[in-house]
Amino acid sequence: MLNIFQLIILVCSVFSALLCVAAIWMVVRSPDMKWKPLWILGSLIGFVGFGINWTVTDDIILQFGFTIPPVRIFKFLANGHVVVQASFPIVALLAILKVTSPKQPEAEIFD
Repeated sequence: MLNIFQLIILVCSVFSALLCVAAIWMVVRSPDMKWKPLWILGSLIGFVGFGINWTVTDDIILQFGFTIPPVRIFKFLANGHVVVQASFPIVALLAILKVTSPKQPEAEIFD
């Protein structure tokens, strides 16, 4: 059974992964988007998030910094602990907002 910390990490991980996939899909499919490769790379970077030692679930850790990809799972071979980290992909959210925002016509210089 999952405790509350594991549930928080699981929800954050799924949300971050889905946000990244949706942003990349929308950027690739958008005909008006400039600098697509940079938006795609930026969508794969997480900034602030949570981490937990999945095998000893007594603490949840708030993490600051850059992580690529936003959701990471790894195991320490020395002690066998599994660590799960989920970071929020801010650039992915900005890409989705940019793609879905209504297009405004370009204004003439001297209207």
